[in-house]
Amino acid sequence: MPIFSAEKSFRRGLLAITAGDPGAAADHFQSAILIEVQHAVRRPQMRYLSYYGLSRAQAYGATPQAIQACET
Repeated sequence: MPIFSAEKSFRRGLLAITAGDPGAAADHFQSAILIEVQHAVRRPQMRYLSYYGLSRAQAYGATPQAIQACET
């Protein structure tokens, strides 16, 4: 079950990526991931990580961090 604050960050990321701001989107997706880590979620939302990798690659190119997020 998604954590409300993580889901809220994820949705903000979707809005940012739709608005053409992949850097801000990556920050929001990363926030969603970190919230889950802080709550020791057993089954993380893979869509958070997938969108994080996508937006990171769009903003900064195919960095090792973006590639790893997408491959995971």
